[in-house]
Amino acid sequence: MTKGYKHLTKQQKAGIERLYQETQSTSITAERLGVNIQRARYYLKRRGIQLTGYRKTACHENFDLVVQLAQEGHSYSEIARQVGTNHHRVKEFLERYEIDHPGHVQTGKNNPNWKGGRVVDKDGYVLVLTPGHPNADRHGYMREHRLVMEEQLGRLLEPGEVVHHLDDDQQNNSPENLKLYPSNGEHLAETLSGQVPDWTEDGKRRIWAAAHQAAARKRKSSQSQS
Repeated sequence: MTKGYKHLTKQQKAGIERLYQETQSTSITAERLGVNIQRARYYLKRRGIQLTGYRKTACHENFDLVVQLAQEGHSYSEIARQVGTNHHRVKEFLERYEIDHPGHVQTGKNNPNWKGGRVVDKDGYVLVLTPGHPNADRHGYMREHRLVMEEQLGRLLEPGEVVHHLDDDQQNNSPENLKLYPSNGEHLAETLSGQVPDWTEDGKRRIWAAAHQAAARKRKSSQSQS
């Protein structure tokens, strides 16, 4: 039966108790061990272990990564940026599981684990620490491909401009692999040419409006030059 636990191996039973004590999450425990979550819960209850029902968060979903980054000496904000949460939740998470991480951790070049201010965000893009840049996020980071394009152009990018990776590798930020589009509408119109995506009606309207605006800008530009 689904809720029974007799089919669990000794290794699985031991793993369930150990992982649950570490994570306080039956969903993470079951996922890591590849067992049915109901069986894991039933087994823990039979063992007299009180379930907390703790909500699965971005930190829990990236448990190993958060621990690794904390042990490497990354700041709360740097960890939060990589897993897609905020530094308050990272701090609470590390304190909850008593993971060693000094709150006064040094950042930047003063940190012995400094890696040149380069990290990869949760979407797979390379971020570069550029404090003081007008387009940097609140943690002082910018996506590297946009910085590379700005250097190529000798100017700042407009917020609506899109930098596309020609080989679809988000971490290949060599100049020859990047192409600039004036807007997301023009970017999608070209990169999705020949494809038949399953757009929602609202999505179709927004794509059409963006393409219409791009065409209007081209007409206005050609008229002004004639």
